[in-house]
Amino acid sequence: MSTQAPVVHADGGGGKGKTPTVQEGRESAWKAIEEFAKQGKGKASDLPKLVQRLNHSEGVKKLMPEIAKRAPGDIVIELADAVNLELVEGVRLAVNARPPATRAVLQRYLHPRGNNEVKDLGDDADLVKKLRAVMPGPMGVALPQLASLPSMIHDNLPLMTWYVETTAPMIAAVQYAGAAQSKSKPLAATLDTLDAWGWVDHVQIAASDVFGRNLTELANNTKNEAAKTKLATLAAKYTMDAVKRNDELRAAHQELPKQIEKKDDAALLDAAARTLSQENNVDDKKLLSRLRGESAEMVFQYVIAARHDIETVAEAFANAKGDSAPYLREYLRREESSGTVKALTNDAARKHIRKVLGRSTSLLELLEGLTIDTVHAKIAADEALRRWIYEDPDERATLWLAAAEAQGAKRNCRLVASEHGNGWVKRLTGSADTGHLRRFVLNSNDAGATKFIKDNLLRDAPHSVDAAESEVVAIDGATYGAGTKARLSIETAGSSADADTVLARISDLSPKERAEVVADPSAMKRMLDDVYGPSLVRAMYLLTPTLTQLLAMPFTGPQPGLLSYVASRPDREEVAAAQSPRLVKAARALFGFNSPVDVFPSLKQPANLAAALVNNDALLEWLLEETEPSYALSLLSRDPVRPIATGLMENRATVYSNLPAYDLLLPEGQKGYDALHKGIKDDDSREQSTAYKDGEPDLDIDLATNKRAENLDDATDMKDLAKAVLELQPTNDKAGMLALVRRAPAAQQIKLLDGKHREATNALRSVTKLMPHQIFDGLPIAQLFALDGAARWMLTWETPTVLLSLLAQDRTAVKPLGKRLDAEADQITWIESLPRGAGLMANERQVLDDLCQAVSTAPVLRALFRARFDVEVKGFDYAETKKLWRIVQRLPPSQLNQNVVAKMVETDIGKPLGQWGKPDIEIDDSSERFEKDDSGYDEGQQLTRDQVKKQYGLNDAELATASKKDGWLVEKAGKYSVKPVPIKQFESTVLHEIGHSVDTLLGDQTELIYGLAGWKTYGVDQFESWAGDMQGLDKISAADKPKVVEVWKHSIRGNTSVKNLADVDHPALDAKYQGNPLVDTARAGKRFYYGEADKKVHAGRVCMTRDSMLYSLNEQGYNAAPSQYSLYAPAEYFAECYVEYYRQYDGTPKTEGDKGGRLAPWIKEWFAKYVDKIRLSPARVRKTDDGES
Repeated sequence: MSTQAPVVHADGGGGKGKTPTVQEGRESAWKAIEEFAKQGKGKASDLPKLVQRLNHSEGVKKLMPEIAKRAPGDIVIELADAVNLELVEGVRLAVNARPPATRAVLQRYLHPRGNNEVKDLGDDADLVKKLRAVMPGPMGVALPQLASLPSMIHDNLPLMTWYVETTAPMIAAVQYAGAAQSKSKPLAATLDTLDAWGWVDHVQIAASDVFGRNLTELANNTKNEAAKTKLATLAAKYTMDAVKRNDELRAAHQELPKQIEKKDDAALLDAAARTLSQENNVDDKKLLSRLRGESAEMVFQYVIAARHDIETVAEAFANAKGDSAPYLREYLRREESSGTVKALTNDAARKHIRKVLGRSTSLLELLEGLTIDTVHAKIAADEALRRWIYEDPDERATLWLAAAEAQGAKRNCRLVASEHGNGWVKRLTGSADTGHLRRFVLNSNDAGATKFIKDNLLRDAPHSVDAAESEVVAIDGATYGAGTKARLSIETAGSSADADTVLARISDLSPKERAEVVADPSAMKRMLDDVYGPSLVRAMYLLTPTLTQLLAMPFTGPQPGLLSYVASRPDREEVAAAQSPRLVKAARALFGFNSPVDVFPSLKQPANLAAALVNNDALLEWLLEETEPSYALSLLSRDPVRPIATGLMENRATVYSNLPAYDLLLPEGQKGYDALHKGIKDDDSREQSTAYKDGEPDLDIDLATNKRAENLDDATDMKDLAKAVLELQPTNDKAGMLALVRRAPAAQQIKLLDGKHREATNALRSVTKLMPHQIFDGLPIAQLFALDGAARWMLTWETPTVLLSLLAQDRTAVKPLGKRLDAEADQITWIESLPRGAGLMANERQVLDDLCQAVSTAPVLRALFRARFDVEVKGFDYAETKKLWRIVQRLPPSQLNQNVVAKMVETDIGKPLGQWGKPDIEIDDSSERFEKDDSGYDEGQQLTRDQVKKQYGLNDAELATASKKDGWLVEKAGKYSVKPVPIKQFESTVLHEIGHSVDTLLGDQTELIYGLAGWKTYGVDQFESWAGDMQGLDKISAADKPKVVEVWKHSIRGNTSVKNLADVDHPALDAKYQGNPLVDTARAGKRFYYGEADKKVHAGRVCMTRDSMLYSLNEQGYNAAPSQYSLYAPAEYFAECYVEYYRQYDGTPKTEGDKGGRLAPWIKEWFAKYVDKIRLSPARVRKTDDGES
C-alpha cells in the first residue's frame, strides 16, 4: 500500500559497503563536531566542511542548539541549511547567536523557501522581533514570499504588525484590497486589532478594478465604524453595473488624455482608475512630463490604475519625488516576469530601474517571487543583464546564470568563464543549489572549478552496498520453536535461575512440549527449585498439569497459592485425586489447614463427594478435622453421601471425634448428625452416637472444640455479618469464620463486600487466608468485581494469573472490572503486574481484548495495550489507541509480542505517515493525513493472458470469472491488471510498519525478497553493475560510456532526470542509441524512479532508483508487486505484501481463508509457511542476563 512510510535504516540508507577510509573520515568529522558543540574545541568556520563529510544529519540536528551557543549566526545558518533543520528552528538559533546572522546570509537562507514555511516564523512573536532587528525595513522586502499578503498570515499578529508598521500605506492598501477578494474576515479583524486603517485616507483610485468591490468586503467585515464609513464612501465610487461601467470606461479613455494636460491630481487619478487598467491613448512623453516631480505614492497609484509599458513606468518613478524604490519594487512584483525581463533589456528602462532601486539591488532579488527560470534564456542572452548578474555579491546568482537550465548549459558555463572567469566558484558555500552545481560540473570545461565543486560542495561520498545484502539468509530455526525445551533446561540447570526468565521459557513451549516437561520428573524438579509464590502459580497455569500430576510433584512445602489452580481443573480430576488416599495425603501436605471442599470445590456436589469417600477414611478425617463441624455434617448427611459416610464413621474409634457437644452444633449440624445417626448399624457405634446426642457428661469431647462452637453460635446470633466477623476474629477459627459467612444470607454477604466494611473484610482475609471467590462461592465472579470491597480485595491480594483465569471463565465480569479500572488511577499498577505479550495464554489475551471494550480512559487503555502486546503506546489518544488495538489484535500474537517492537509512538515525523525505527514504530500525529483511503495494486502492471494465468495459477474459466465486471481483474486490450484495493490509511500504515518489524524478526534477508522476487540492491557507485542487470551499457561506445555513467550518477545523486542536467548534445541523450534503456529513459525525461509509471522489463528484470539507491528485481517479482510503494525498496516490498496478506483477515476462523488477499499464490504460500507460523523471536528467546543475544 502506498503509505509513504519509508523504513528507517540504521545506517542512513547507505548500506554496509562503505570503505574504511571514508568511514574513518566520517567518524573523525563527527568527533570534531561533537567536541565543538560540547566543549568549544576547534573553529566554527570548519563546521560546514565537517558536516559535508557525514552521510546523515540527524546527529548534527540534535547538537545544533549547543553549536549555536558557540558559533556566529552566519555559520549557524549555513549548518541549518546543510542538515535540513526545520526553518523556524534554524532562524531562531541564528538570530540568537553571537553575533546574530547577517541580513544577507538570512536572505540567502530564506530565498528558496515557500510561503508555507516562511509564515511559520510568525508563530513566535519574540523571533519576529529579533528578525526585524536583523532585517530592518519592509516585511515584503525581508520576506518576499509574504509580500502579497497571503491569507495564511491574515490572523498572524507578529507578521501583520511587521507588515503594517513597515509598509507604505498605498502599497499596503493594494494588498489589503487584493486580499479582500477572498472575503477575509481574519484580515479585517487583524486591522481592527492593530487599528491599522490609516491607509484608507491615501486611496484615490477607488473606482479601479484593483479596489472596486473589494473595499465593500472590508467594510462589511470591520468593526471599526470610522473605517467602515470611509470604506463604504470609497467603495461607492466603483460602478457595479457592468453596462454603466463600460460607459464610464469609454468616457475615461477620452477624459484621461485631457487630465494629463491639467494639474488636478485627484481628477487624473479618478480618470485613470476608470480605465480599469486597459490600454489607453495617453502620450507617454506628456504623461512623463505630467508626473515629473509628483510624489512616488501618487505615481504608484496612477500606474496601478492605468496601463503603461514598464519602460515608461520606470522613468516616471525615476522622476518622482521621494523614495520610489518600494513602489517600483511592488509594481514590478505585480508584473509578468517575461515582461519585466523584456523591459530590463532596454538600456533606458534598466538605467531608470537601477537608479530607483539602487545598484546594490541584485537582478534575482528584483525578480524574487517570479518564475525566473522561465526567462533564464533571455537573461543569459543579454550581455547587460549578465553583467548585472556578475555584480551580485551572492555567487549563487552567477551559478544560476551558468547552470540554471540544461539546454544551453554548456554554452552558458563557457560564456560566464570567458566574461567573468570562474574565481567566483571558490566563494560558493554549501547553500548553493545542488542541481545547479551538478549541471555546472557536467557542462563546464574548467577542470579546476569542477573539481572544487565536487570536492568541497557536492562531496559525493563513495556509496556501495555489500553484495551479501542481496543474498538470502536462512531464517533462524528458533523462530518456529527449535530449541525451546533445551533453552528451558539450560535456564533451570543452574542454582539461581531468574523466575521471570523461566516463565518466559515455559511460555515459549508448545502445548505438546509443555506436557512433555510435566511428564519429566527431573525437569520438573529443576524448575520447582526456581519458581515460587506467584511465579509458581503462573508456571502451573502455563504447564496445566492434571491434579494427579500436580500432587505428585516434589514441592518443598505447602502451596496454598495453588488452590485456585486446583479449582480450575475439571471435576473429574478433582474427584480422581480425592479418591486416592495417597493423593489426599499429598493434598493435605500441599494445602495445609484447608478443608478438602475448599481444595476440591467440586466435592460440594453430593455425587462427587460420595464417589470420593468410598473406602477413603483419609478424606473423611480431613473433612472432619479442617471443616466447621456443622457444615461438615450437613455435607455428609446428604444422599448419596450419607450411607458411605455412615459406614466410615462406624469404623472410627469414636464416632463423634472432632465434633463439639451435640447441643453446640448449629441447627444444620444437628440435623445432619441426626440423619447419620439413623444409618449407623454397628451396636457399639450406635451406643456412642446415642450417648453423644444425649449429652452424657463423661464423653471425651475436646474443650477447645466446644469453645469454638460456642463462639460461632454467638456470632451467628448477630444480625450484622460485618460485626459478627469482627466478633469471631479473635478466635482465629478459620473453619468457623467460613461457616459464619457462607451460611449468611446473600444480602448480608453483599453488604459485607460493598466497600464500607474494610475492617471486617480485612479480618475475614487475615483469618481465612482465602480470596472472595473462594469464600463466597454463591456469588458470581461478575458480582464480586462489582462490589468495591471484594474487587479491591482481589485486585490487591490475588495473583494476577488467577484473576485472569476467573475472568476468562466468566467474561461478564470484565465489564465491572473495566469500570473499576477507569475509576481508580492506582489500578494501573495492577495492570502493570499482569503477564505480558508472549507470556499470555490465549484465554488471557481474550480477557484483555474484552477489557479493551470495557474501559473508557486513555491511560488505562494504554496500560492494557502494553500488557496485551508487550508494546508501549505513546501519544495516541483513547480513540486512536482503540483503533490501534482493533488492527493488531487480529494478527497472530507472535507477530507483535516478541519484543521486536518496543513502542508505538504517535508524533510529528514529517513526510512519512509511519516509519519503522528499530525498535519503535512511529505514526504521524496529523489525523487529517489519514482521512483518505490508501490503495493497493495501484502500480497497474499490465500482464498478458499467459502471464496472468501463470502468475495467479488460473485456468481459462477462472480467468474469465476473475475478469468479469465484479471480478478482481481488469482486462483492457488483451492486457490484465489487478483492480486497485482500497484500505483505510491508518490501518494500512500500522500493518505496514508491523510488517517491517516482522521482516526484522525474520532477519531482513528473506527468501521471498532476495530469492523468489530476486531483489538486488546497489549503491550509486555500483551503477555499472545495476545497469548491467538491464544490459544498459552493452551498446554504448567506449568513448561515450564514461560520460553516460557520469551523468547518470549525477542524476541519481541529485534526484533529477538526465535531461534536466545534460545539454542536448550529450551522449546520454543521443538518438543514435535509441532502444537502449538508459538513453530512452533519459530522453523521456525519466530516471527509473520507483514512482514512475510504465516501467519496462529489460533482460528479465525491472530496474529502479530511489534517492541514491539502485534496485532491480525479477519480472515475476515486479508483476506480483502489491503496490507501487512496494517498489520503493526491498523492505517495503515485504511490508506491503504483509499488509495485503492480513488485509481481509479479522482474526476469526471464518476469515482464515481470506489471508493473502490478492497476492500471487507463490507469495501467499511463502507467507503461510514462514510468516503466519512465526512462534518466537530468536533475539528475544536467546537474550542473556546482560541483554546480549
